[in-house]
Amino acid sequence: HSKKPIHLSYVILIILAGIKMSSSDHIDELEKLLRQYCSDESNCSTIRTEKLQSLLTAIPAQTKLHILQREYNPGWTALRRAASLDDTQVLSSLLVAVNQTDRLQILLNGGGKHNPLHTAAVYNHTEAVKTILNSLTYSQQLELMAAKDGDGETAMQCAELAGRTESVFREYFNKAHSHTS
Repeated sequence: HSKKPIHLSYVILIILAGIKMSSSDHIDELEKLLRQYCSDESNCSTIRTEKLQSLLTAIPAQTKLHILQREYNPGWTALRRAASLDDTQVLSSLLVAVNQTDRLQILLNGGGKHNPLHTAAVYNHTEAVKTILNSLTYSQQLELMAAKDGDGETAMQCAELAGRTESVFREYFNKAHSHTS
């Protein structure tokens, strides 16, 4: 009987299959991904949503919260960057990665002069505005829409100052007024 040789590629696959990434490896990879996403001046950086979701589910909740609050470029969190690009897939993935209470806090303290909602409003990114607001409860929507930026303006006022008079906020404010009447 002659033995068949084992191919080196099979041995490598078997070894790699047994290696699992540690939580710190996931954190490092996620931070590298978000840093690149936030610093790409050409707006060409994209994130594979599946990869982002996989990394987000592999790390502890408190660490996720810290990572989502971090500014990877001065004034730019990953949420604010996604809002500026109208990248609703990344925005959604980041928002659902944290619980409802933490979500509002991250959105209220979104980096720089503007939070992600202000940023989406200034750029007239209707889908990003809807994604952000729809991720919140009704009372949280009202709180975020009432939040002021570094100049004392709400997101709706920022939209109007930027010439976005047909703002998506009208839909949400009309809903708010119908609840209070």
